[in-house]
Formats: sequence, C-alpha cells, structure tokens
Amino acid sequence: MTDTSTQPGVAGAVSSAAPPRRRGFAASLLASRRPMLFISLLAVGAYWPTLLQGFAVDDYRNLRQWRRYVAGEIDSPRLYEFLLGGDDNHAQRRDGLVPWWAGDDFRFIYFRPVTQAFMTAEYRLFGNRPLGYHIVSFLLLLVGVRMALALYRQWTGMETWSRWATLCFAVAGCNAIPVAFIAAQCDLIAMVLCLASALLATQYMSRGDVLGTLAGIGALLAHAAAIMSKEVAIAGAALPM
Repeated sequence: MTDTSTQPGVAGAVSSAAPPRRRGFAASLLASRRPMLFISLLAVGAYWPTLLQGFAVDDYRNLRQWRRYVAGEIDSPRLYEFLLGGDDNHAQRRDGLVPWWAGDDFRFIYFRPVTQAFMTAEYRLFGNRPLGYHIVSFLLLLVGVRMALALYRQWTGMETWSRWATLCFAVAGCNAIPVAFIAAQCDLIAMVLCLASALLATQYMSRGDVLGTLAGIGALLAHAAAIMSKEVAIAGAALPM
C-alpha cells in the first residue's frame, strides 16, 4: 500500500479540499471594516421586540396631557408637573389620578423642557401610534452608540478596546427600559447630549485654536440641554475629567 501522506501533490490536494474555518464572533468584530454597522445590528437584535410593544404606565398620562394641550385646555403639556399643590392636587385626587394620601401641600415637579418639547413634537407626528416613538428610541440609542465609539477612540487610541467597549455599551441591560418604555426617552435624549458634550469637550482640550473654543462653548450648551432633559445628566460633567 502506498502512503499518500508522504506525497506532496496528494497532501496538497487533501489540504486544499478541507473546508475553510468559520470566523468567530470576536474575529468578526475586530476584522469588520464597518464596526458601527456590526454593533448596531447586534443592538437591534437585542432590542427589536420593543418595537412590538404598545403604551405603558406613564405613557397614558403623557397622551392625556398632550390631548388636553392640543385641545387648548392647558397652555403647556405639563408632562413633568405631576403635582402642583393646592387645588391641582385636590382635583387629581377627586378624579382618581393620584392616591388619597397626596395632600394639598405635596409638590412633585421635574424641570425637563428639552424632553417635553422633543416628545411633544413626536406626539404631533405619531399621535396614538406607539411604533413611531419606539423607532425614535432606537435611533437615539444608535446615535448614542456611534458617539460612544468615537469617544472611546479619542480617549484610548486603541481600536480593539474601543470596539469591545462600544459593544458592551450597546447591549448593556441598562438600555432596556429607556428603549422599551416610551416615557423614558428622557434618558436617551440626555445620554446623546451628554456624549455630544464629552466629544466637544475633548476637542476643546486637544485644540488651541478658534475651533477648539467653539467646541468648548458647544460642550457647555450640550451639557446644559442634557440637564434640561433629565437632571441625572449633571453627572456627565465628570466625563471629560
């Protein structure tokens, strides 16, 4: 019997016929020429069921406020003016909108004019159709992911770590509620504005020209808008540090 393993021609034929090795997930992420597209598809895959959800919890209050605003019953949507005290509390208790123990001296108000204006514009576009709001939430998440990738690249200068960090950010469980819950869009809006502020602040610190000064001003404006989207954004001031 002839040993074909010692014959170069036969060994080469056998070797060339072997099936190619499949590229693993990590190799695909690192080799991708479009990492943002790769990561975005993973984020969409993680959260796409939220597109099938309807309204929930605070969404119904927001819809009620928007209807009253459009009808001219109130001069502002008052999305975050939950309890104004006095007669307002009494009226809401009478209508069953707040529990009996919410006394007339109890006040519950947030200052979020940016989110209120943004979501009121959505209501004018989508009305009572939740899909439109969910698509906007997805877009906000993906814009934030793109900004995070740019920020990691600027801060680390290491493409491999930047891609892995962005992937972790994109599919983090803390994104589930803001993406799924329409009334929680305030978190996504504040996130995008915080990341924009950090990117601009990074440019300000790395440049010494007029563009750097403009970037610094833009960072302050973006961060102010983030705080007026949701007050927790005040912590974003520490990002460039």
